[in-house]
Amino acid sequence: MSDNQIVDASTREVEPSAVAATDPIASIETSNRSSSITPSSGCGCSECGCSIASKCSCGSSGGLVYALGTIGIDFGSPAARDSFLGKKITTEIESLTVSSLDASVLDRLEKHPYLAESIIWTLNINSQPVYAIQPGGAYPQEVYMRLAEYAKDQMEAEAESADSAPIVTLPGKINGPATRLISGRQIPTVETFAHGFQNFTIDKLVDYVVKEAGLVDNESDIAEISNIIKQYLNKIYNKYVNLGRSPKDRALNFSAINLFSVAKIFAAATSSDFDLDEPSVRSSPFSRDASDCYDVELSFFNPQNTNSANRVYSFTVDVSAPLPVQVGRYRYWNERSR
Repeated sequence: MSDNQIVDASTREVEPSAVAATDPIASIETSNRSSSITPSSGCGCSECGCSIASKCSCGSSGGLVYALGTIGIDFGSPAARDSFLGKKITTEIESLTVSSLDASVLDRLEKHPYLAESIIWTLNINSQPVYAIQPGGAYPQEVYMRLAEYAKDQMEAEAESADSAPIVTLPGKINGPATRLISGRQIPTVETFAHGFQNFTIDKLVDYVVKEAGLVDNESDIAEISNIIKQYLNKIYNKYVNLGRSPKDRALNFSAINLFSVAKIFAAATSSDFDLDEPSVRSSPFSRDASDCYDVELSFFNPQNTNSANRVYSFTVDVSAPLPVQVGRYRYWNERSR
């Protein structure tokens, strides 16, 4: 729609009901619109009409992503697969669609690291590829090195136990056309960066944070708090699993990584004999300039007396950048149990 058309739409004397019936686009109020051009700070998304990249959740190009999952690989086509393996066609290779990691692939990557660029790296949730990972930024080679490293860590962990596979954090933005997998399925392409792209296991991460935070002294208290935090993280990874597109989902996913604040909250709550109820995320009433802030609230209840007030702990997360950050310290208050 041109500027002239916008002016005409706002100045014509037409009955509102007639406009709505014949031209739904013209029925949009245009008196406050000075231009039909999307702001440069927007996500460029034509699907949901959002003007801020951090608020785009429809999966179109430009929307931010902060997702949790595991590493997967794909080749896009049988020819690309055969070229990567550098072997003649055999029954074994012909059956290798590589939706999961394979020792032959990792061995070839270890001998020829530059081949990492010829693989379609994916982020998987529940063993299903949901994003194609495209290394970007100033250090894409660092991301490729980490992908190969994380893939090796994951395969070794899965050989011991399927429940101990490292979790990968994927900060980035949806960029370019969808990526076609060897199965024919197409998934969004996420450009990610070295900063914030990492992997971890729940047990090692929680044990490290609890000990480094110095919240408790004796081993029994350390074990109790560690167990409670692990239960919370497993709830985030399993019950509240999401694609990490909407601002609320990105803030919630970040709470599973922002463990120093979470550990302090759980230590304070358990010392008062409270148990975790449910986490929730809501738009923050206060936000700094050029930001998109959400409050992650963890509600605790008294299992000995469910009629008593709940204790709510809250911390603010700014999700306006690919890698969310916490703003300020956590707060707490009591409120009537629901």
